[in-house]
Amino acid sequence: MSKKYTIEIVGWSVKTTAHSLNAKQAKIVQEYAKANNIMLNDLLESMESVIDNYDHYDTNLWAFEASLLDDLNIYLEEEDGNEILKFTINETSGDIDKNHLDLLTYSALPNVESPNVLVYQEDNKGVIYGCIFESVSTPSPKDFTFKCGRLITPDGDLTFIQTFYFRGEELEEDYEFNSASNIGTTSRLFLRETNNKN
Repeated sequence: MSKKYTIEIVGWSVKTTAHSLNAKQAKIVQEYAKANNIMLNDLLESMESVIDNYDHYDTNLWAFEASLLDDLNIYLEEEDGNEILKFTINETSGDIDKNHLDLLTYSALPNVESPNVLVYQEDNKGVIYGCIFESVSTPSPKDFTFKCGRLITPDGDLTFIQTFYFRGEELEEDYEFNSASNIGTTSRLFLRETNNKN
C-alpha cells in the first residue's frame, strides 16, 4: 500500500527573462541612464516607459523560473507532517543527463538576430520547490535525481535544475509550496556592437 509524502526544497531560485533590443532601443536606454546619472538597475521601475512595449514578464526571447543547483536542502515529510529525511542535493543520485546530451540551454549572448540583449533577473531564497507524491516504500536520498539546464551570458554561465525525479518518474511541482522571498533584482544589457555591458 502506497503512502503520501511531501518534499520541500529550500535554497535559491531565479526568475529571469531576456528581451532583444534593436540599436535604437539600446541607445535610448544608454542615453536615458547617462542623462539621469543612474545605473541600469535603477531603471527597472521605469524601463517600461523608456522602451516601447517592454514588459519584464512578457519578453521576446525567453523567460523561465528555476532552482539553482548549489546549496539546496531537501526535506521529506510523511502525510502526518512527521519529518523523516533531511539531505542536500549532493546526497541524491545527481543529474540523470550526466553527459549533458539533452541540456536545456538559454543564451543571452548577443548575435546577428539579437544584437542587444536586456536580461532581467530576480533572485529568490526560501522554499523554492515542493510537491506531494506517493511511494510504497520509504524514500531515500538516492531515490531522487534531477535534470540540469544552463543559462549562458557574457558574464558567465548559470546552472539550474530543470526537473526533479523520484525513482525515474518526474515529480509534478505544486506552486502552492513556493514561499521564497525576493532577495534582489538585477538588469543587464549586453551589446554586440561594442561587446560592452551596462
